[in-house]
Amino acid sequence: MSLVEWCERQSDPYETTNSISNVAFFVAHARAPRGWLISVVGLGSLYFHISGSYSGELVDELAMSLLAYFYFVDVYGPSPEYAILTAIVWTLYITLGTYNIFVSYFLLQLVTPMYIVMFHKQKTPQQKMDLLKAVVFISAAVYCWGYERYLHANGLCPVDMADPMYYLHSYWHIGTALAHYHFMLVIHPKLKLQNTVSTR
Repeated sequence: MSLVEWCERQSDPYETTNSISNVAFFVAHARAPRGWLISVVGLGSLYFHISGSYSGELVDELAMSLLAYFYFVDVYGPSPEYAILTAIVWTLYITLGTYNIFVSYFLLQLVTPMYIVMFHKQKTPQQKMDLLKAVVFISAAVYCWGYERYLHANGLCPVDMADPMYYLHSYWHIGTALAHYHFMLVIHPKLKLQNTVSTR
């Protein structure tokens, strides 16, 4: 049994829309090949949402944490201290089984590289625009994630597929995939050239 359950599992044991929405991660990888770990996140998330298992949850969350870890390495450089800290946090998380340990650390892992790029890196106007898009998408995604957790905690999960709130976790997947894509364009601006369609 996983430590966390998402609303869709209450009406669909295979979390069909949560599973299908992982295609967003593979599209993000195809558009920004440098960030290949995003596809690993998609595979881990797919396994978790279909199975609802603890092993699936750990695979999903470890992939997310590794992706965020390498965001930091990309913008700051290798850091033995950060690697050790990450290992310690993950050891505590697995040992104690406290979901909030993962959530708190993962959010810190996301915020830190964005902060570094925002305030400590020179950026072109295009990079500034892509960074703004990344921040907007990740903020919207985190809001959807948090609101779903609120609904679940209070027994208010929507069960009607006609209700837009039914798809909150799918919005999280799509929003994080879009944020990843634009953040890759910020830290690897040459990817923009690969994604430019020639009109000649």
